Amino acid sequence: MAFKLYIILSFIFCGIISPFIKEEDNTTTFEKTLNHPGLKKGEDQTLTFTVEKTTGKVSSKVASVMCYTNECKIITVTLEWDQFGNFLALNIPENQSLEKHLDGKTMSFSPKDYNKLDRILNDNVSILSDLTKDDIYVEDDEEVDGYSGATKAIVGKKDVVKGATLTCFTLWHWANHPEIQKTIRQRSLKEQTEESLQKILLKNHPSVPLFALQTITEKDYEIEQYWSYYRRVANDLTGREMRSLLKLSDAEQKLDLFQHLTNMSLRRIVIISTFREDHFTPQLLDYIKFDNYQEVNLLIDFLTEYKIESEIINQKLIPQLSNENLLISRGVYWYLSDCENLNKKQLKLMKKFERKHKKNL
Repeated sequence: MAFKLYIILSFIFCGIISPFIKEEDNTTTFEKTLNHPGLKKGEDQTLTFTVEKTTGKVSSKVASVMCYTNECKIITVTLEWDQFGNFLALNIPENQSLEKHLDGKTMSFSPKDYNKLDRILNDNVSILSDLTKDDIYVEDDEEVDGYSGATKAIVGKKDVVKGATLTCFTLWHWANHPEIQKTIRQRSLKEQTEESLQKILLKNHPSVPLFALQTITEKDYEIEQYWSYYRRVANDLTGREMRSLLKLSDAEQKLDLFQHLTNMSLRRIVIISTFREDHFTPQLLDYIKFDNYQEVNLLIDFLTEYKIESEIINQKLIPQLSNENLLISRGVYWYLSDCENLNKKQLKLMKKFERKHKKNL
């Protein structure tokens, strides 16, 4: 009963339970009912989020800690996310502070504690992600924070602010709540226009490439309008982003990307997409790195698998019989051995290669 009472009081303290939504010229608000691992099963909480129209920044007020005793100091704090759903900041009201409990004493957070908490909240793979209230809270007369006792083996000194484990746990799960992040991202995506998306592409933010691709896909925009941006950032894309971009690209665009790419992992993704989506043209061979065995081998494998042969391909591959890397030259030889359209000069070069490397064939 005490547990439920303190949780309800903490919600009311935050002013979260409210039927009213405030609308202002530069802001809009929305509500979201959410679960938190610090709550009992079925005891969801409704948060109100404020969105700044000009920046897309989102904020919400939450209780600083989910208290399971009568020994916690609960204050209302504000969490902020960017328009992509990434956690931005924790704001503490003026003249108030978070508290920690050490050696039977209660004390305010130090600047060092706040810096550490900021790092914790920005760690989206924190060990806190897998923990629940039962993992954190241990009834202990000497330390009610949950840092001692059964949690010692689970939560280390680097994972929390010592003496404030419940506070770190509470705020981390709000700051990194997957439903909050997903909702913010979806709302932001829905509100994008072609004009606003062009402005977003000017931002130097790691979330921009994928967010823009998802917007382009959902709103059925033409990728051509944004092509110069993606060509410029191509080498910095993740594998997921590159695959999303390739789904929107035609054969000419794939080739354009490939010739600008130096990232070998991404080049591999483009080669695979080019063949599997039937976008291969012999011009691809003009940009193959014939000093890289993995890339050449991938090319040969696909040419063989899809039974692609042409005089142009033969002309581009024959010189590689002289490649210093025998693994490369031998792979080219094996591919050409199955081709039926070699001319006399090419057949002569094949015979020469056979004699020279007879023991390695």
